[in-house]
Amino acid sequence: MLHEYETYLQEKGFSPNTVISYLNDVNQFLKDLHLRPGDYVTSADIRKWIHQMLNPEEGKPLAISTINRRLNSLRSFYAWAVEHHKIEQNPMKDIQDLKSADEDNEKVACR
Repeated sequence: MLHEYETYLQEKGFSPNTVISYLNDVNQFLKDLHLRPGDYVTSADIRKWIHQMLNPEEGKPLAISTINRRLNSLRSFYAWAVEHHKIEQNPMKDIQDLKSADEDNEKVACR
């Protein structure tokens, strides 16, 4: 399934680096949650992964921008999977990008 997704990204004209990044992000998600590409995934699984990235058992939390990039990679993968009838439900449907502290400060400054 990931090979088909890779081919799709290449055919859509994504740069080789973007294709590699998307696949790495999807693979990291699958590895971290001990899943395979076609496994049933829920939004709760995605939220668990976000929590793990923000509160790792070891090391520093990932940057909000990195987490959002990973979420965008998953969003693309699962949208493709639903569109191509690989899965029935898109677990990313209700998942929003995280807000950074800078975004919150910008909103306050704009008032």
